[in-house]
Amino acid sequence: MRPNIPEELYKQIDEKIYLDLEVHILNKRFTKAEKEGNNGFATYIENLIIQTTNKRKEVNDLLKNEGVKILDPVADDDFVEYKFYQKKLGGIAEGSMRYWKPAMKLNLKNRMSVYWK
Repeated sequence: MRPNIPEELYKQIDEKIYLDLEVHILNKRFTKAEKEGNNGFATYIENLIIQTTNKRKEVNDLLKNEGVKILDPVADDDFVEYKFYQKKLGGIAEGSMRYWKPAMKLNLKNRMSVYWK
């Protein structure tokens, strides 16, 4: 369902969702590198986590200023749905974004391939 909000806000909501997933993946890789004793790689990933977290904070601040709140995802077999709402002067605009899981994995792989080159 698509409420009447600007296209730029949709892009920022999408960006926040993917940045959250990137931070999660980087944290998992960081703990794995520390367990294996690969300190150089762990330091590199820690720097990536800091950069990605800073980007996420900028996007969160922008969404907060616009009155947008993204709720926890609801997953089923093939799709993940993120519901969100925006508080406006005239009320609340509610909407949701549905993602196909294999497409999300491919997008994350493409986004994170920049880190590993």
